[in-house]
Amino acid sequence: MTRRNPPAKWVLPTVVNPPGRICYRIEVPDDPQYKAAFWGSLLDLASAYKWADDSAHTAKDVALIWREIIDNMRASDCAAPAIPREGIDIGGPDVELRLKPTDNCIIQINCAGEWEDWYDPRSCIGSSISQPVGSGGAIDPGVCLEYDVTLNANDVWALPAGVDNGDIITISNVVGGWSDGVLANFKCPSGYPYVLGACVPTTRTLVGTDPVPSAYHMELVGIWDTGGHAADNQVIVISGLSSPSPFYIQANDDPISDNFGSVTFHVKACSGAPSRVALSYLLGANGPADLGIGEEFDYNVSVFDGAAWNGGIEFDPCCSLTLISQTGSVVTSADWLDCGGGGHVGFNLAGVTKIGTNSSVGAFTLRLRLDTIP
Repeated sequence: MTRRNPPAKWVLPTVVNPPGRICYRIEVPDDPQYKAAFWGSLLDLASAYKWADDSAHTAKDVALIWREIIDNMRASDCAAPAIPREGIDIGGPDVELRLKPTDNCIIQINCAGEWEDWYDPRSCIGSSISQPVGSGGAIDPGVCLEYDVTLNANDVWALPAGVDNGDIITISNVVGGWSDGVLANFKCPSGYPYVLGACVPTTRTLVGTDPVPSAYHMELVGIWDTGGHAADNQVIVISGLSSPSPFYIQANDDPISDNFGSVTFHVKACSGAPSRVALSYLLGANGPADLGIGEEFDYNVSVFDGAAWNGGIEFDPCCSLTLISQTGSVVTSADWLDCGGGGHVGFNLAGVTKIGTNSSVGAFTLRLRLDTIP
């Protein structure tokens, strides 16, 4: 008697003997009947009768492949690693990373015994550093400069303007990951480990040879002539300078030439110098109450006491002036526009004859310009 519905057979594989193999870990109940059923089921794969038919008798070849695989199977302790460790353990007995043997720029992850491409650091490295172009002079008083930056781990970003004491540098929106050249040492710009695209707040290290030893290794840092500071979402106030200095941002590592990866961030650099000064006058002189850089003003005064001097102007803070023009008595002192003690500028006059105490002997007007605020 012929069966009306013969049992279905497995479809023959397109490639009888693929060059690669995949490994599965499977638990089997530790009982004789369970184990017998397990091995019996596996042996079905090694039976040509279970596979579809063709004129080349491919089923026989497929069954032999399975026979070899089954013959090589062996029991093992499921609690022990089933695969020799080839990569770097990142948190568990079955989680490890390695460099891809055919492309050592690609990180692979061990997934159930198979090495799969996990991360290519080149995908987040920009073609070039987004370095703005500037004059390199100090930031003008009252001015803020802002930039969006993509910084490669092996590059240095320079602020287009120099910085001076009191300048405020704010770094925000810092994201990304980079490495000091060691594949397993990917870091966030905070110095914490960078794993699977996220920062893991575990441990950070200090390295005495880094450009900023007080900041963590591979942390984003800002550096100027007399100091350095962590720059990962930080506000930096510049100090310790005797003259304006360049300002750089980079990874806290030395050298950086073998680093890879990149981070992005926003920079806002503001001058700490005031944009205007307050003015006050001595001995009846008059002029504007405050003044900005580059502004001109008239200083008007009557000459008293008949001496070779007359009052002056007090500034907050001290500043430097340029004489544009004058009327009346002649100013003779070469340094009369220099700021003296307490922010006071005095005037030495010529051609004045003393008449009496507090007697007015004339008047003059100076046209002055405010040039800088130290």
